[in-house]
Amino acid sequence: MPVNREFTVADARLAVCVATRGRTNSLLVLLNALERIQAPVGTQTVVVVVENDRYGSLREEVQRRSRAGHKFMYGLEPRMGIPFARNLALRLAMTEGADYIAFIDDDEVPEHNWLAALWDKVRTGQYDLVGGPVEPFVSDTPRSWFSRQIWFGLLEQSDTSRKKAMCKSLDGLEHTIFVPTSNWMVRSDFVRQHALEFDESMGFSGGTDLKFYRELVRIGGRVGWTDAALVKEGLSHGRLTIGYQYRRARDQAVSNFHVRHPRITVPLFFRGLIYSLGKLITAFFWLILLPLYRGKALLRSVKGFGQAVGRWHAIHNRYAEHYRTVV
Repeated sequence: MPVNREFTVADARLAVCVATRGRTNSLLVLLNALERIQAPVGTQTVVVVVENDRYGSLREEVQRRSRAGHKFMYGLEPRMGIPFARNLALRLAMTEGADYIAFIDDDEVPEHNWLAALWDKVRTGQYDLVGGPVEPFVSDTPRSWFSRQIWFGLLEQSDTSRKKAMCKSLDGLEHTIFVPTSNWMVRSDFVRQHALEFDESMGFSGGTDLKFYRELVRIGGRVGWTDAALVKEGLSHGRLTIGYQYRRARDQAVSNFHVRHPRITVPLFFRGLIYSLGKLITAFFWLILLPLYRGKALLRSVKGFGQAVGRWHAIHNRYAEHYRTVV
């Protein structure tokens, strides 16, 4: 197991990376929050913003903040796709000499102690990758009954996931908690030593953070989790629809399957059929319970149908392009 270099709080260099495309308003909210964030005492921190388009419309905004005295860097990645932008962010952060690199999504807002909580966890436990919870929020009350039920279901799902992660952490099972790039911090030396990067062949499919995480664990990286490092994800009304939640579950099922199973074998094909059938049964079960459990039942039913169809697509060697458009 690699042993982390010991840092004093005075010489650690941290980078916070944001990959963004088509979400100017939410990005500005995030950048404002990062300007006010509680940085770990004595550390040097830089915010790296990588815009994933061909025009660089946010360059002046980021540079203006840098001129105002905040440590911001701007990068432009014209190749479309999340992994291209994230890899450029990694390279820029390491070029700046960052010892640890945090990632946060462009539609999220961190709590004031977010970065300090990640840093405290990673340095005291000698971890190679640490993460924390993501809690959804909406700026105003969803309009339709279905949107409100989806929202309530997402809140219940988030609360359940957070409690499971906390239990695993207390039971010494942190290494089994998947840490997505929506809220994590990784050790630069480990990334550099093992030439880790996001798989650019998965341009719009999603799942590149899962593949990065699985590879890090496979080669001996130590993973930690802290409930104190909370970020909140802003959900647009476009995401609070049955159609979006179905497509998201379907495409995640496709991408996650291909990450875990690069090659489809005959036994894997038939296991996939059984999995799809099981998810369909589960989806119908939750649909029956809709009058009793409302939002929880609706979301789980929709996701069950999506996962069933997604696995069917995956075993037929189809791929997702969930992130080709921004919602």
